[in-house]
Amino acid sequence: MRKFSIFLLMMVLLLLLGMQVFSLDNRLDGIWVDISGDEYLFSNGSLVISGKWPYTYSTNGNILSMKSIDMDETFVCIYSIDGDVLSFTWPDGGIYKLTNKSNKQALVGRWVEARRGWKMDLLSDGTGIYDEQYVTWKIIDYRLYIISVSPFGEVFGDNGSFDFSFSGSVLVLSSNGREELYIRR
Repeated sequence: MRKFSIFLLMMVLLLLLGMQVFSLDNRLDGIWVDISGDEYLFSNGSLVISGKWPYTYSTNGNILSMKSIDMDETFVCIYSIDGDVLSFTWPDGGIYKLTNKSNKQALVGRWVEARRGWKMDLLSDGTGIYDEQYVTWKIIDYRLYIISVSPFGEVFGDNGSFDFSFSGSVLVLSSNGREELYIRR
């Protein structure tokens, strides 16, 4: 009976340790973008980079382990999340940063169009001002919608629906083959 109790205790400990070793940090879930525009889609233990490279991942404390599905490679790094920035610190000391594209809060702030100097203020409540005109804005399926009768129609020839990418202080809006670059101020 004593051997069975010890065995049962060891199984419970292994189960608890296993749960901790193979945990997932749900703060990773969403789309993160690097400075070159590559998108990292984290979702419940699955990671796809730019729609091409599939991985599985797990976390243990601040350690992120990513295993390639196509190749027999595993990458391990220390990760941290600070607001809308995900940082990977690799074993060689290199740091790689991504920005959360799926979080509306990442776009909140003042943006200035690089060529014309148009100002765009996006507020956390989904309202804002673009070139001195009131706008409302939202993100749906990782696409930015700005609703107003502002110069967006003149600039882009559309209804204010944009693909977007950003990294730190640079925001790129694109639609109908045109791109506009904005700088965070």
